[in-house]
Amino acid sequence: MAFLMATCRVRVGAGAEVLERVVEAERPVVFAFWHNRMAVCGDLIHRRMVRQGRPVAVLASLSRDGELAARMGLARGFRMIRGSTSRGGLGGLLRLYRAVSRQGCSVATAPDGPRGPAHECQPGTLMLARLTGAPIVPLAYAADRFWRVRSWDRLVVPRPFSRAVVTVGEPLEVAADLPDAGLADLSVVLERRLDDLVRQAEELIRQASSNRPAA
Repeated sequence: MAFLMATCRVRVGAGAEVLERVVEAERPVVFAFWHNRMAVCGDLIHRRMVRQGRPVAVLASLSRDGELAARMGLARGFRMIRGSTSRGGLGGLLRLYRAVSRQGCSVATAPDGPRGPAHECQPGTLMLARLTGAPIVPLAYAADRFWRVRSWDRLVVPRPFSRAVVTVGEPLEVAADLPDAGLADLSVVLERRLDDLVRQAEELIRQASSNRPAA
């Protein structure tokens, strides 16, 4: 994956100033992106945060797939925490909370993971933001050439030497005293923001492709 991403040309097409504020600030944040957009979003977080010495924690499921993800994340410098929303979910959430509150880690999350349904927020990301006070920073991306994996989320993987555009949304704050009903309403808000960012990224990559001179 590191070799693949090294061949791709990735730029932030919208929200670059938001990303700069996040990188420069000392405050932890909760990055959020759809599960099928993790390839480029995860690589961007690695380059702009992890490689700069900013700790970022990731929750990996307890499945065999989660074990593979955990090994890959550790190899790239992420702090991997095992758990999920289905098995060991509470323990995983508490360990993420400690990573943020005690160690100053930011967190990278896929709100619709680890099993879906795709593009439907599970409560973990918002609960973590409510517990820690860390703002949610939504991300998305689109590539001009890509594969779609036959998985539940239809994972989008950029092809070698492709171009990708990342879009970054304004941080979403979750009040510590927000009731569960408000949390459900905020889930809808986050879903819409992530979907809008995907559409924006797809439009930006279409415009870039149409403006590119013919070979």
